[in-house]
Amino acid sequence: MPRPPEYYAQLHQLAGAKARDARNLAQAFLMYASDHGSQFPPTLDQVGPYLRKQNLSLSGTNEFEIVYSGSLDELKKIPSGSVAVVRDRQTWLAPSGKTARVYGMANGAGQIVESDDDFRSWEAEHILPSPTAGR
Repeated sequence: MPRPPEYYAQLHQLAGAKARDARNLAQAFLMYASDHGSQFPPTLDQVGPYLRKQNLSLSGTNEFEIVYSGSLDELKKIPSGSVAVVRDRQTWLAPSGKTARVYGMANGAGQIVESDDDFRSWEAEHILPSPTAGR
């Protein structure tokens, strides 16, 4: 069901720089992977040089964590826009009354997600298990 423009304006005001930060991180992940045999970085510290190189910055108001640190090659059969690589640990209340969180996707996009189940359903579809899990 489409929402009125006012809803999106309020959502983006509440989200502040969160989606932009998620996008910038996701883009830095892609640049890092390009230089490291398609491998995403194992820590957030490793993307700092890529952010600076592209004149991208983070607002400093978010606490991001890596949720996928595998290889781009492992995503070849999956639409990259459907795989989250980072997420903000912090959530907030969206205008809809649902809890919202921002994610950075493997295609370099930032995405605001609303949930009424603590993000379990969305994350089950968009966060892949670590490729080293179970090894």
